[in-house]
Amino acid sequence: MIELEINGKKIEVPEGSMVMEAAQKLGLYVPHFCFHKKLSIAANCRMCLVEVEKMAKPLPACATPVNEGMKVFTNSEKAKKAQQGVMEFLLINHPLDCPICDQGGECQLQDLAVGYGGSNSRFTEEKRVVFHKNMGPLISAEEMSRCIHCTRCVRFGQEIAGVMELGMPGRGEHSEITTFLDDAVESELSGNMIDICPVGALTSKPFRYTARTWELKRFKTISPHDGMGTNLIAQVNSGKVARIVPFENELINECWISDRDRFSYSALNSDDRLLDPMIKDECGNWVAVEWHEALEKTIEIINRGKKLGKFGVRGLTSPLCSTEELKLFSQLVKSCGSDSVDFRVWLSDTKFDENVSGVPNLGLSITELSEIDSVFIVGSRLRDEFPLLAQKFRVATKQFGLRVGQLNAVEQPLLMPIEESILEKPSKWATILQDILNICNKKTTISNSQEKLNLDKKIRKISDMLCKNPTKPNKSLIIAGPSVFSHPEASSLLGMLCEISKELECRLALLPSGGNVAGGFLAKALPENDGHNTASMFDDSCAAFLLMNVEPAKDLVFGVNAVKAMKASELGVVAMTSFKSAVADFATVMLPIAPFTESTGTFVNIEGRVQSIRPVADLQGNSRPSWKIIRVIGNLLGIEEFKYQNINEVKNLFSSEINDNSFLKNVNFLAKKNNITSPKTIEDENILEYSSFFPIYLSDPIVRRSESLLTTTQSAKPRFLINPRSLSHLSFEDGDEMKLKITVNNSDEYFEGKYSADFSVAEGVIAIAQGHPDQNNFFPPNQLVRIVIDQG
Repeated sequence: MIELEINGKKIEVPEGSMVMEAAQKLGLYVPHFCFHKKLSIAANCRMCLVEVEKMAKPLPACATPVNEGMKVFTNSEKAKKAQQGVMEFLLINHPLDCPICDQGGECQLQDLAVGYGGSNSRFTEEKRVVFHKNMGPLISAEEMSRCIHCTRCVRFGQEIAGVMELGMPGRGEHSEITTFLDDAVESELSGNMIDICPVGALTSKPFRYTARTWELKRFKTISPHDGMGTNLIAQVNSGKVARIVPFENELINECWISDRDRFSYSALNSDDRLLDPMIKDECGNWVAVEWHEALEKTIEIINRGKKLGKFGVRGLTSPLCSTEELKLFSQLVKSCGSDSVDFRVWLSDTKFDENVSGVPNLGLSITELSEIDSVFIVGSRLRDEFPLLAQKFRVATKQFGLRVGQLNAVEQPLLMPIEESILEKPSKWATILQDILNICNKKTTISNSQEKLNLDKKIRKISDMLCKNPTKPNKSLIIAGPSVFSHPEASSLLGMLCEISKELECRLALLPSGGNVAGGFLAKALPENDGHNTASMFDDSCAAFLLMNVEPAKDLVFGVNAVKAMKASELGVVAMTSFKSAVADFATVMLPIAPFTESTGTFVNIEGRVQSIRPVADLQGNSRPSWKIIRVIGNLLGIEEFKYQNINEVKNLFSSEINDNSFLKNVNFLAKKNNITSPKTIEDENILEYSSFFPIYLSDPIVRRSESLLTTTQSAKPRFLINPRSLSHLSFEDGDEMKLKITVNNSDEYFEGKYSADFSVAEGVIAIAQGHPDQNNFFPPNQLVRIVIDQG
């Protein structure tokens, strides 16, 4: 430890610390612009100049290492004069935009100009003008004359987002912050550049000129879009969410949020919001009705379903719901004599519940991720599915030397060093995992199915990366991502991963998609006996279907089949939804529910941390919180248990299992290792294996309706992504129209789209993005798809 003195106060800090860090530890504020605690030191704004004893000139506090016995003065006459001089230089070219600037009221430059700036300027020359830049639909760079060249945004891209999308070409007064070749900024974390910009150069394009910051009310809330449980601040104007910014929580998201969390709020105010209960009339037209009429029709549909027996009422919901909503929904369906209820929209394995027990979770705390030595990611496009988890691994590779390996059918650049990457069709994953297990068990032979030497080398490299050092505990982590859980043989793959984890004594993280997966398991919103799960729920249409906060055509991996079953249902479909278009094609009754910003509830993140939300915005139209609607339906059905007076009474149903925010630690996730069906040998070169994925901005009903996110390249209409090597015998070129045929239940179905050559797709695989507003999801993963030779 080094002892120094700042403004007459002594303090000890670790060797290598900077004066700025020592001052902050003492609670002293040193003015600065370029310094940020999560970024590297640049020392290019010079605003943090301080006086150091025995030094001729002031020194930048952010870049001056502490020395034993050093004496520093942050508010001496010498330091203040230096800081005022720097401020005068910074204001020379800065425009007088404060009255119209979106940063006004929360601007670091504005605040420091009051404390350190002069009342007038000695500069009489013409101010520099910087032409505005187009950085895409999310970040506004219309006023780059405000930029003070702190380079926070540049360093953020390099160090946190993993891609240098901004730079500062030019010299002197000709320097400008800009994108390369006028490209848009496309990082899934790009919105954080807005937060760290100390001036109004980079602002939110969707928020631009919509409100003044002092008009906004601020409420803490939680993101429901992935399992991280990211902490947010919802800024509300006139009862509606006007902006989302991060709430700093070092235990979860630090000071960052993803663009999905930041910009999806616009969907909450979209024209697609369902504002009144609606019933479909005899002509198939939707008619707005009073609540009592809609509830009467709902009870009629449920009672008809109950007469069919234990499979007559089936309920589907999603991890977008709070734990209380999931608990009541499950209780409602099961009180109707049915066990056919599920929230796992990703499920396609009909035997999952027979072979799997326990609650999928991270297996360690989020803060413990920094202690991991190596990570093997199986079946996950981490940047799309868990962007902040990818960010933590990215930082760990740079700071701690984390080794990363992955197994995927459709690769996504992780923007970090990769030790080894295996790109293979999903039907071969079991064989690869078995080979890894064999090597871990000291069996030198690998499966006969792996004949290629380069694949053998990759498998061995992954195995070596995971194998423990005999002299210390194994600090490896295996991640089973969403593509594992949506696999038709997910339970068997999970069994193999559990066995590998047990053999190596390493951690196993089980991460299906969804914001409240752990909460769904806690609420028991799934079959417990012999009911239908998501994978089998729509095999026939002989049921009354209840839906809550789910968009089956887009959320389910086999959305087309689900829609067909519900359209064919003679009993009817009751849909509790926030958005009309999510269910209008097949529903009989639509009941308007409040999204997470207008409701109260509990969410459980991937580490088992329980967090609560409360309404931050006003209810729109005649919408109501889901739990209240379910309670009323239960009362009308005469179910004795549904007499809850408030949300806390619902929470008491599962609160005893939470156990101090750590209930997951008491649960073992065990999967039986079953014999996996061997992939069929395919001799026809025109037959490919289907694989699907959700782009980051198409992952749930809220995100899909965000106007700003839908204009990004990540939300473009899906193409048929195929490795060109798989089509070497055909004459398809990038952008050509292509027709596909799939045989489902002995009937042929055809789909058309554009072909896109993509080497990030495994050979023998056709990959299609799911969730797009203009396209329903086709069919479950791993189906065989035939390319119809019809190129026009």
